Amino acid sequence: MARFTDAEVLAQIEEHYEQTGHMPSVRQLRDSLGFASTSTVQHHLDRLVADGSLIRAETTGPGAYHRYRFPE
Repeated sequence: MARFTDAEVLAQIEEHYEQTGHMPSVRQLRDSLGFASTSTVQHHLDRLVADGSLIRAETTGPGAYHRYRFPE
């Protein structure tokens, strides 16, 4: 099982954003990091929100799974 720090997960999110112009979904992160479960990704995302590295965005409708953004 892959083990990554929150900083490494954030770096993956930043890389995806730079390449595509949008935040990765939880499933995209799971796949790119090699995690077996989306819940592991969610734990990292929750910690990144708690420390202020990401902000949980209020989104609805198509693309709502891209529900995080970078602080301004």
